[in-house]
Amino acid sequence: MDTKSQDASAFNPKKAIALIAAVVLIVTFQLYRTASATGNFEGMWFSLMHTLIVAVGTWCALGLRKRR
Repeated sequence: MDTKSQDASAFNPKKAIALIAAVVLIVTFQLYRTASATGNFEGMWFSLMHTLIVAVGTWCALGLRKRR
């Protein structure tokens, strides 16, 4: 296997961050739609904070922090 094919399939932290951000935005939109329909904005904020905690945990688990 040559180097170019290995580089193309290698883990890309920028793509992972973009994917995590996109998922958080989609979840936020869905939570807002549900909160608007039900009037449960307190539940929306609780669920949004949970989503952000999971996103940060995913970020840490994937090792996306800059290493010194």
